[in-house]
Amino acid sequence: MTNGIKRKFLTGGLWVLTSTIIQNILQLLLLVILSRMLSPQDFGIVTISVLLTSLFSILAQLGIPQAIVQKETLSKFDIKISVTYIFITVVIISLLLNLINVPLSVFFNEENLQKIIPLITLTIFFQTLASIPEALIQRELKFKVISIVELFTYLISYGLVGIILAFILESYYALIIANLLYHFTRFISFIFIKPKSLIPSLNFKLKSDIIKIGIGFYINRIIAYFSIQSDNIIVGKLLGTELLGVYSRIYQLISLPAKITGMFFDKLLFSTLSRIQNNKEQTKKVYLLFLRLSGYILFSLSIYIFIFAKEIIYLLLGSQWEIAIVPLKLFSISIFFRTAYKIGETISVANGFVYKRIWVQLVYAMTVILFSVIGANYGIIGVVIGINFSIITNFILITFLTNKILNVNISKIIKEFIPVILYSSFYALLMTLLYERFLQNLNYNILSVIIGGILTILFLYFKLKKEMVNLLKMR
Repeated sequence: MTNGIKRKFLTGGLWVLTSTIIQNILQLLLLVILSRMLSPQDFGIVTISVLLTSLFSILAQLGIPQAIVQKETLSKFDIKISVTYIFITVVIISLLLNLINVPLSVFFNEENLQKIIPLITLTIFFQTLASIPEALIQRELKFKVISIVELFTYLISYGLVGIILAFILESYYALIIANLLYHFTRFISFIFIKPKSLIPSLNFKLKSDIIKIGIGFYINRIIAYFSIQSDNIIVGKLLGTELLGVYSRIYQLISLPAKITGMFFDKLLFSTLSRIQNNKEQTKKVYLLFLRLSGYILFSLSIYIFIFAKEIIYLLLGSQWEIAIVPLKLFSISIFFRTAYKIGETISVANGFVYKRIWVQLVYAMTVILFSVIGANYGIIGVVIGINFSIITNFILITFLTNKILNVNISKIIKEFIPVILYSSFYALLMTLLYERFLQNLNYNILSVIIGGILTILFLYFKLKKEMVNLLKMR
């Protein structure tokens, strides 16, 4: 790893991590406020809108933004023809969405869905067009710029406008409008930074392999979408919009650590590792280090959430969400597996193994659909257990693939995790004793959660000081 890349890696990592932590804190605050103002039915409708926005944005982008980041040599024509393809597909996708709005409403048995399709269409339009200038900025490893834009637009759209609209409208429209504003302000910000990034070309005689490169990412993202969102689709279809609202709020709570690390790996490791993909020894060090770090952090977090699930639900969502306590406990078991797989995924894609990753992602998507359908017969609890099995399966598959790519023996992984397991076991025993003897008897949920959280952070701080020194010593 050259000094320049290393410096950008560490500096960019700090910016990305800081921005995403602040953004997720804002999400948490927004959830606390809105869970006491909006009904599970409202949250269910919002979840459906997010499902549609994500899917149709992926379909419209054709994997082109990822290809722009990955392509070793990028010409001006590559960028212009990419813009042309994006413009054409986003128009087609937008028209298609409006044509099938009635069948979609029937599928989810939610008539209110037809009312918000125009807002969803606009959101898709701005999200898709913003992907080109964002990819160019990411390609230049300007993570500070992206982090500032993400934080600024989120503060304006959700932190300010979203909360105000929630008080005024007291309906799902508050979040749907906030989401539209978020993608619109991101679009304007990226265009301001890269003003000439959306100039199209109609010269189809010249050839560009940008689509050929992007098709692998395109297929992978579609499969990844269904592997991540199939449970929500199935819950919405089989259990109804209201239970989808409950399920999605639990999922949001448990996904916060996965989002932080996921954005870190997607936006930082992918770009950085793409430039050292021929140095397997250096990549191996990055892989093992981040796997070990995630083990310490995420096992501790799983134990913390499992022990304090009741207090967390009462504090963040309110006593009326008591139905979410057991699902939250069960979901906490899979935090490490749902997050750590992103390390292997990022490394495999950054090293050019896009199509092999697709097969793993396809198996994962199939298990998510299968276990969600089976689990839905037993309500939300059944779906949660099924998804946990799917997540663990996916982690095992991607770990085997990454080990093969980097020539890492499974014994090496086990050796790396022995101290992690010993540390986590000690932490679990100590925290359980403290909770049963002292913390659960406190009169205020917030005191239990805060004291437990402070102890967890202190334990991690003293342990991770050494690991962070190892990161800084990487060559």
